[in-house]
Amino acid sequence: MHVHATAGVLVKLDKQYRLLLANQLKILEALYPKDAEFYRHSRIALEEGYEAHYSHLFEPFLQPMTDDECREVQDVLEMYSQMKSAFERVGKAKGVKKRDVRFPGFNASTEPSQLAYTRYLVDELGRYDELPDKRNPTFESETPMLPTYRRMVAVWRQLDDRLRYKLDQLSVLQVLEARGWSDDGWDAEDD
Repeated sequence: MHVHATAGVLVKLDKQYRLLLANQLKILEALYPKDAEFYRHSRIALEEGYEAHYSHLFEPFLQPMTDDECREVQDVLEMYSQMKSAFERVGKAKGVKKRDVRFPGFNASTEPSQLAYTRYLVDELGRYDELPDKRNPTFESETPMLPTYRRMVAVWRQLDDRLRYKLDQLSVLQVLEARGWSDDGWDAEDD
């Protein structure tokens, strides 16, 4: 099987792979009438060898995330999970509100891979089931969050393992302080 793509535009497929994909598309064409036209066009492009049209087969796919990028999202989710757990365990710390430990999500425009991976971890794999919130069930943030999360995770990682996974009030405040901003006024209701 040979798949070759350069700059995400030109896709080269060997004959055997084209045959396999064309057969799969024929099955999908029959199974999903609503999308049959897309599958038919794609199948014909593969069968006839129209290389200029191969790349559209892969358009629905996001760019792959590296192992490090996946771990970064996992660290963010774990950090919020631990902060939420600490808040529930020790109650409100001075300066910490429930909204502070709610996971704000990722920005769909600038962080689509991180957002999709978060949804995969939570919705598909059932991890971090304590993070979904009725105020933001889709995990979408209106603003880019990665720079903020990176500052917070850097502080969280500096804590020793025992404290990192059983945060106290002071540690939660330290991690939240790394945001570099206060969300006072973002959420009038602090339940």
